[in-house]
Amino acid sequence: MKGKALAATRKALIALRWTIFVIYHFVYASVWVIWIIGGQQLLGDLGATIPVLATWPVLSAFLLASAMLMVVGGIGFRRDLMEFLGLEPAKDYSPQRRRPIDKRRNRSGTAGFYVDNWKWGDTGILPDQWAWNEVHPVWLEQIKDDNPALHDVITAARSAHGDGIAAFLCFLSVRLMECRRVLKPTGQIYLHCDHSANAYIRMAMDAIFGSENFRNEIVWQRTVTRKGNLKRGLARDADVILRYSKSDDFVWNVDAVTLPYDLGNLDEKTAGKYSRRDKDGRLYQLVSVEAPKQNPDSTSHYELMGVTRTWRWTKERMQEAVASGRVVQSRPGAVPRQVLYLDEQEGKTLNNVWVDIP
Repeated sequence: MKGKALAATRKALIALRWTIFVIYHFVYASVWVIWIIGGQQLLGDLGATIPVLATWPVLSAFLLASAMLMVVGGIGFRRDLMEFLGLEPAKDYSPQRRRPIDKRRNRSGTAGFYVDNWKWGDTGILPDQWAWNEVHPVWLEQIKDDNPALHDVITAARSAHGDGIAAFLCFLSVRLMECRRVLKPTGQIYLHCDHSANAYIRMAMDAIFGSENFRNEIVWQRTVTRKGNLKRGLARDADVILRYSKSDDFVWNVDAVTLPYDLGNLDEKTAGKYSRRDKDGRLYQLVSVEAPKQNPDSTSHYELMGVTRTWRWTKERMQEAVASGRVVQSRPGAVPRQVLYLDEQEGKTLNNVWVDIP
């Protein structure tokens, strides 16, 4: 309950300071109004009024600054601020190689009331960064109060994998909770991780962002192992990027994830599909125009070029396609098929396996 109590206390102090600020300025404005309309007798002599007026700049500046500091320090960034977040918590989470993103760099930062504490020893051996005894007790209490499912994930990770991975999840989770708070309803977050903790991180993100807001697990082939000892397993050449949204109303630009075809350098699969050329040299393929299910009672069941089928289009639209050369028959008696030109396609849609990013 301490996490909720601290939050409530901060909000109460902010409200109190703003209340004092407003009351003081109301009183000060009233003094000026009364003085201007000639009510000096109600305020006493001028000597009694001057101290009141002289305190205005100092008190108002103090109250305004303290209120703003309380807002910034107690609450942090306002909600719904960020459209896109990309995170890379660490390169390796194993007990032997717990290291920051940049080697030998002392990284420190703040988020709320906790501080990163990266350390490098003089020997070049990184001490245990994810020690359970370094986890702030307030974090666990706040996580348990605000997100019981996340607390269960951390408890399960500690039981299955040990204190190190559980401590790491605590350090990461409080940051992810803050990330979710500042993320816009239309925003998304991408988190890069490797094999060491991706399963636990995904469970934690399910608890924080909601499993219904999981969008993709992107496999990034970051390297290609040319040589190595593969006697006991396969090479670990890929990492994972987890993509979550804050809500179902996220922004998604289809054009940004559609790669135009390079007609001079087609991949093997695309070249195999578009292997035909017309008289102008344009690449195309022939695709079916039959309906998924044949139904003799359907209005789309009719004869076309000597072949009777249930078609995907109406008879009128099919006749227009035949007249324009978009539906052809490769030989007499063959089932008519649609002509799809490669240069009329939008491009190749990006999938969740990335192999071309070094």
